[in-house]
Amino acid sequence: MKLYMKLSLSLFVLAVFGGFSAIYASLTPSSGATAQGVASVVVIDASGETVVERQHAFEENDTLADILAAHHDARFDEHPIFGRKLLALEGIETDFHRDFIEILIDGAPSRTGIDGIPLEDDVVYTFVHRTLEGKTAE
Repeated sequence: MKLYMKLSLSLFVLAVFGGFSAIYASLTPSSGATAQGVASVVVIDASGETVVERQHAFEENDTLADILAAHHDARFDEHPIFGRKLLALEGIETDFHRDFIEILIDGAPSRTGIDGIPLEDDVVYTFVHRTLEGKTAE
């Protein structure tokens, strides 16, 4: 009976560990470029004014966050599982409670955070400062 209990407990622990590993792997960002290319970065403030419009060459395995960190005044908040959250870009500061920076990929809203967006050649990445409804950005 004791052997059965030990075996059951061991299998349960392995199943739980495997489940957590699978969840972590699915949430871990993987958005490095698969080839070289040129990406455009546009930053628009809350008033609709274009603050920055630049093109950047990138190499295989570069990420959008790498491009922003290397060529723009950007600040991120890092989370060990969910990745980075963009809090500031080119003088636009957000707190993620009243306002945020929306990421558009060729004009369409991104469906993931910055770490989940793959870099692709000849794509325009637009960053727009947005205020949540009923809140005011400071």
